Amino acid sequence: MPRTLQLQETRREVVNLTQEQYLSLRKVGQELRGQASFWPVSDEETLKDRIQDGDEPAELDETSGAGVISVEHVRADSYYLTVLNAVGVIALPDLTLHILPKIPLNHFSYLAGWSLSNPRIGNDKVSVDSLDMFREVVANWCVGSVEDLFRSGLLADYRETREQLPIVRGRINVRGTTNHFLRGQLVADCTFDEFDLDHPLNRVLRAAVRSIAGSKLYVNTELRRRAARMDRALEGIGPLRTSDRYSQLDRRTARYRDAFDLSLRVLTYVGTNVLSGNQHGRTFLVPTPDLMEKAIRNLLKLSLSNIHVDKKGKNMVGDRHFSINPDLVFNHGRVVGDVKYKVASNDWARSDVSQAALFATGYSAHAALICSFATQTDVIDMSMLLGKLPLARILWNATDDVEPSDAGANFIARVAAFLESHVIASVAA
Repeated sequence: MPRTLQLQETRREVVNLTQEQYLSLRKVGQELRGQASFWPVSDEETLKDRIQDGDEPAELDETSGAGVISVEHVRADSYYLTVLNAVGVIALPDLTLHILPKIPLNHFSYLAGWSLSNPRIGNDKVSVDSLDMFREVVANWCVGSVEDLFRSGLLADYRETREQLPIVRGRINVRGTTNHFLRGQLVADCTFDEFDLDHPLNRVLRAAVRSIAGSKLYVNTELRRRAARMDRALEGIGPLRTSDRYSQLDRRTARYRDAFDLSLRVLTYVGTNVLSGNQHGRTFLVPTPDLMEKAIRNLLKLSLSNIHVDKKGKNMVGDRHFSINPDLVFNHGRVVGDVKYKVASNDWARSDVSQAALFATGYSAHAALICSFATQTDVIDMSMLLGKLPLARILWNATDDVEPSDAGANFIARVAAFLESHVIASVAA
């Protein structure tokens, strides 16, 4: 009988697996291992930094997908399983693993919407109470972002093309042209640059909307119709190539960020034949720390109209290779903050305090802030003085009985009060 298990991301748990399920899980881990699309790492940080930004990671098994899935044999058919900082569904033979976020799913989904450049919170009226529903939410964001990008105009680029033409264009391939002439064919074998929409970024977008349009996993028929319309609108853009996933955005293509990132989320792992076949599996994993960090920053940026909010690294004087990279930089460094995607207790986490102090010292900040999450009502905000440095830990109230929008408004108000007391005071001084 097929069964379903619910696990929580980053938590190490014992599960019973058959040999077939164990091998299938290892395959998933190996296919995700090292995918740049799964662990987006900036030039200013390492993969190790990103992994350790959440809760303390479990020991990772290099053979099963370091950074994503760890599976270790215990005894007989028992295994230690950890899915590190990712949520979603993993489909195995006769077993489906639901990997839940550290905070309630409705709060997680609400914040995930704020991670986009143009938040789509208002578009989702339904309650997100399952991972399947969250999959549809991500797909809806993906299609919406591709639609927005299409309306604003897709970028074209040059690509090298080789064709046999009746007139010479570009460079002539001598051997190929000679062979045609010897066979009595009056055509030239030419290599030339074609300027069109068929480039890696657009191929990723089309592959994503085509995947959504053709998958029965999405029960929302209107979503699938919208995806099919976009697939037809992108006619002329070729099929996805393996290297397309690893394309890098630059200043010219920066407006592709949301659509490209969401398309990769849809395509990251939808079955072993994603590049060559039509059968899509139910496996669907989304990395979480980067998502939550962007969400908190965008929420504060759009809500605090009188305070500048940004993320900006800074190289230290004396060693240009040593830099600090706080998640939140308020008013160009008067206050700095860090987002910790973890469930807080009523004790300070020494590593969080040390990192906040390092950021504040590097920026000569007047105060420091740690943003984290509470899932119990008795866990509250805290503050202390580190020498003369005011430090506050302000929590997002992610308890079950609080609506995410109410939690967000309350969180913003408390952050604003802390910032105004220190930013304004520092300006006056």
